[in-house]
Amino acid sequence: MNLVIDIGNTRIKAAVFDGKKLIACHIIKSLKKSSLTALINRHTIRAVIFHQ
Repeated sequence: MNLVIDIGNTRIKAAVFDGKKLIACHIIKSLKKSSLTALINRHTIRAVIFHQ
């Protein structure tokens, strides 16, 4: 699965994809290690894509 993180002007969005299928989508208040760890622990992440 892939974790995609989009850092926008007002929100940080994170989505988990299995191929082209969206598995989960989250809005994160701040990009902290604990927020990312929680997502990674719920899903088997193989790659991460950041978009700013």
